[in-house]
Amino acid sequence: MSGGIAPLAHQSQARMRLPPTDPRGLAVVAYEVGRQAQMGAMLAVFKVITFSYVFLVPLVFLLKRSTTQRAGPVADAAGH
Repeated sequence: MSGGIAPLAHQSQARMRLPPTDPRGLAVVAYEVGRQAQMGAMLAVFKVITFSYVFLVPLVFLLKRSTTQRAGPVADAAGH
């Protein structure tokens, strides 16, 4: 990317038939940059969630069952 964002702004303004000094063209470019930033952030969050599942799911198989006796229903504990 040799030209930066300025050539992209001029290309999008030319497609919309806006002069380069029109603030509406800059607003459109700013909207598109914001939209792409949101998509990139969503992708990053998706990656974090995916990696956390990949590393945490095997831990379930490493857990051992409890060897202590569980108490009965509450009514049995009350002596009824």
